[in-house]
Amino acid sequence: MPLSTSQASFTSERSKSVETNVIRPTRFKDLQFTKKPLHIPYSEFEPYKADIRKRVETSRISGLDGLLMIHIMSGQGLKSSKTTLRDLYCVVAVDSVNKARTMIRTGAINFDWDEAFDVDLEDSKEVSFLIYHWDPNYKHRLCFHGSVLLPGYVQSGHKKYVAIKMEPKGILFLTLLYKEPSISLQRLPSVRKNGLFGVELETIIKRESTGLCAPCIPIIVQKCIEEVERRGLETIGIYRLCGSARRKAMLREAFEKNAKAVDLSPENISDIHVITGVLKDYLRELPEPLFTNALYQMLMDALSVRLPGDPEGSATLMLSVLECLPQANQETMTKVLNHLKRVAANSDKNKMTLDNLAICFGPVLLCPSPITSNEAALDFKKHIEVLKYLLEIWDENSSSSKYLSIIKFFNI
Repeated sequence: MPLSTSQASFTSERSKSVETNVIRPTRFKDLQFTKKPLHIPYSEFEPYKADIRKRVETSRISGLDGLLMIHIMSGQGLKSSKTTLRDLYCVVAVDSVNKARTMIRTGAINFDWDEAFDVDLEDSKEVSFLIYHWDPNYKHRLCFHGSVLLPGYVQSGHKKYVAIKMEPKGILFLTLLYKEPSISLQRLPSVRKNGLFGVELETIIKRESTGLCAPCIPIIVQKCIEEVERRGLETIGIYRLCGSARRKAMLREAFEKNAKAVDLSPENISDIHVITGVLKDYLRELPEPLFTNALYQMLMDALSVRLPGDPEGSATLMLSVLECLPQANQETMTKVLNHLKRVAANSDKNKMTLDNLAICFGPVLLCPSPITSNEAALDFKKHIEVLKYLLEIWDENSSSSKYLSIIKFFNI
């Protein structure tokens, strides 16, 4: 079956962007052969194959926003014309945009990946699974592909056990759990006595403060941003690609126990996407968005009254709204916006333009709490538009940044 244009371009892009932190196949041969076969509850799975009728129906309805939790369990019947062992990995793409990649597994027919990812959705309609042959000496080759059309198939809060018919042969067993924005952006407060995620920003700042001149920025934000700027600014798809959900959970727990002691060096956390995922989780789970509930409508209004003939006045109005933020929010916001501008400055290498970064961070930084499903659906695109505009007018030497440095100096 010939590949579509999007799949062909994806193949080309993927072969150019193989990460340097891929673990050598020989190591996975040892791991694969010593571990027990993955237990798969076959009776719970339903067969799925995207056909032309489903594609036509999906094209007529809106895509999904929110979060899609994907657990890639096993690929079976992935036969080759040769009987030799192969090293395969699976790439997850949403509407032809790379989102995640499994580790390499070695086998002949069956491959147990057993990896999970939390993938952000923004008006998304199709999730594709592309299985590549890893070869250290040659261009990686797309061997198998399959996809699931999301609208009308997944329902929020209901896990689907899916057996996807792959092309040209084989079956991919995985689970899908969709969470609509009213769930994925609930901003529930932490139930842990001395928690980190889901705890008010001011509380974290006071707990971590070591002196009068200490920055009003949570340690987790400082550490994650510094590590990304140290080794991730040129990484293709930074903040768009997601790391292993299992490794992300382990890093989250380490931050919960002792943020100061967390080591984010490549020797300890090899996948930079795990770090970016933890940072986004932290900002997403703040009980109140970084831009606060109080200023939410003011930001929306400032965006709506922009005058094409007065770009300077429009920018001044938007930046003046930010000056109403509490000090902890101002300093953390400045750190985040400065960082995103540095990421975008490397977009020729990392492919993350202001548009792409606004999609990744808009709802995370702006979505108010609490929200209803209808509110989220109406404002999701506005969150993206507001953040994109802020990034366009933001400068590390802007009047807003200078103002923040002054109030920090006087400890106002």
